[in-house]
Amino acid sequence: MRLYRKLAKTQPSPYRGDLAIALDTAASCFSLVARHDEAAAVSAESVAIYRSLATAFPGVYDTRLALALLTRGRLRMAAGDHTEALVTFRAAGEVVTGHPMIKVEVARGVGAAQYGLGRFADALTAYRLAVTMPPATAARSRLRRDRELGLGELKDLATDATAAAIRQGELSQAVKFLEQARGVLAAAQLNLQGIFVRLRGASDSRRGAGRASAPHRRTGAGGALGAGAVDGHGCHWR
Repeated sequence: MRLYRKLAKTQPSPYRGDLAIALDTAASCFSLVARHDEAAAVSAESVAIYRSLATAFPGVYDTRLALALLTRGRLRMAAGDHTEALVTFRAAGEVVTGHPMIKVEVARGVGAAQYGLGRFADALTAYRLAVTMPPATAARSRLRRDRELGLGELKDLATDATAAAIRQGELSQAVKFLEQARGVLAAAQLNLQGIFVRLRGASDSRRGAGRASAPHRRTGAGGALGAGAVDGHGCHWR
């Protein structure tokens, strides 16, 4: 972080983005050891840099700014500052509106913050929105890293949403949350199995083609080049 500060001071154009990433990472590390004030300070600096870059380069840094805001929202949740966390999560949602995983994380963060503030009905509304989004992140059209992230987070999301529904006394909604999560995970598993089947078939086809062409390669090499030693089975070795 110190190195990037120095580089960004002397050469701001190529290194400000790197400094923002380093600050974002440092904020998470500070939070893990309960150094919440330091986490808040460097996180705020990271967000400020990304805001500046997003203004200077429209459309280029929006996603990173949203992710930095999500990180800050989680850090404020960890520090028990649910009010600022709620504001920050909402700000992330305003920066990027079309990215499925960010939309899920914004809704989830809003739900967690509202729950922490004792606004259980609002929390349930946010969680309901979040749980309806993961099927889009599990679609084949999404990048694999997005699918893996979405499916990896889905279990915890369903648990949080279910807790909010139970807190509101909506047991049928709690069951629906769990069923939706189970359905998405099952669909993803089936899709993964289909990919394995296609890969195995392609591998078997290539292996069979390799065995069929091997004798021709051996006799061709010996006949055309006339080079190499001949073993007791008449095969040419180079």
